[in-house]
Amino acid sequence: LKAVPRMMDGHQVLPCGEAPLHCGQYEQLAFCLSLIAGVMQVVLGSLRLGFIFNLIATPVIVGFTSAAAFLIAATQFSHILGIKKCHVPGGSCTFYDDVKNVINEGSHTSGWTLLFGLIVVVILLFFKYFMKPRLPSKARVIGNLGPLTVVTLFISICYIVGTHDLEEKRVKVESGIHKGLPHHLNPFSGIDHKTFMTLLVKSIPIALVGYMESMTIATTVAPRACIDMQNRSGAAW
Repeated sequence: LKAVPRMMDGHQVLPCGEAPLHCGQYEQLAFCLSLIAGVMQVVLGSLRLGFIFNLIATPVIVGFTSAAAFLIAATQFSHILGIKKCHVPGGSCTFYDDVKNVINEGSHTSGWTLLFGLIVVVILLFFKYFMKPRLPSKARVIGNLGPLTVVTLFISICYIVGTHDLEEKRVKVESGIHKGLPHHLNPFSGIDHKTFMTLLVKSIPIALVGYMESMTIATTVAPRACIDMQNRSGAAW
């Protein structure tokens, strides 16, 4: 799932269990919800229902895009500042909650984390706005290597400096990544009929929002490639 549907996925899963969910249950329900929403999108695509996008008013699309940008940016505040993530018992944080959390926890900002975050932003902007426009058309794919450059750079920093020294400087290092592929299992094992129907209902808005996000991106990019979205919306999937 993309950014906005992924956040909706987490928000929708939380109320599915009457008792608090442990990590394994949360992951299973989130996976099932994503799987159902994905199947719905495949069905919608097979039926060529892209024309639904034409029924959505332009102000709605602009509002959706702007709200999504603000919401996604707000979720990154805690990471770039090195402060505690926003947490709301029994639910997910809104844009207001994320901003309030930054204000409350701002005094605990990690200088090293902020420095690394700014370096990442500078590198990404350099590749996108400085390097890519100046490259020949056949070599502009190099301008898309900003994220790979960032990952390679900071893996090297972690290896050279050491994760222990970085954590002492309050730089959080993700070191709990499992090796290999997950074991094969039935994602719906242990899920009763009531929970499944709840997931089915909750997956409908996620599938539609995911579709709307894809079509919004397509509508933005289409004019650059001289593609008429009005005539192709039926086959947009």
